[in-house]
Amino acid sequence: MAGKELVERGTKGWEVEVGEFFEEAVSPVRWVSARQRRAWRPPTDVYETDSHIVVKVEIAGMKPEDFEIFLSNRVLTIAGIRRDTSEKITYQQMEILYGHFETRVYIPAPIDGDNIEASYEDGFLKVMLPKIKARKLEVK
Repeated sequence: MAGKELVERGTKGWEVEVGEFFEEAVSPVRWVSARQRRAWRPPTDVYETDSHIVVKVEIAGMKPEDFEIFLSNRVLTIAGIRRDTSEKITYQQMEILYGHFETRVYIPAPIDGDNIEASYEDGFLKVMLPKIKARKLEVK
C-alpha cells in the first residue's frame, strides 16, 4: 500500500517523504500546521459496469456544490473542503477528518467526457463515466 501511495503522489522519492516526516515531528506547532495544509484522501471505490466506470467516494457531511471534479489526461480528480460546523470546547476523541481533501483516480478505458454525471446521496459521491463502445470500421 505504501508503494502505491508513493506512485500516486508523483515523483517524490521515499527519502524526501521520510525527511519531511522527521521535520514535522521536530516541533508540534510545525507538525500541526504542516498536517493542516495536506489534503486527506477519502475512501474511494472504482468499479466497472457494462456501460460505465463508476467512482464512488465516501464523504459524509457535504453538499453537492462543495465538490470540485475534474477530468484531465484520463485522471479524475475529486476535491473539496469538509468543514466542521459544530462548536466544540474540548475534544475527547477526534477521528473524523476535516479540511481539504483530494482523491485522484486513473481511468483505465476511453470514456465519453461529454456525458459524465455525478450525484451525491447519503454521504456518497458517485461519478458515472460512460464508456465509449468500440465500433467496427468498414474497410473500403
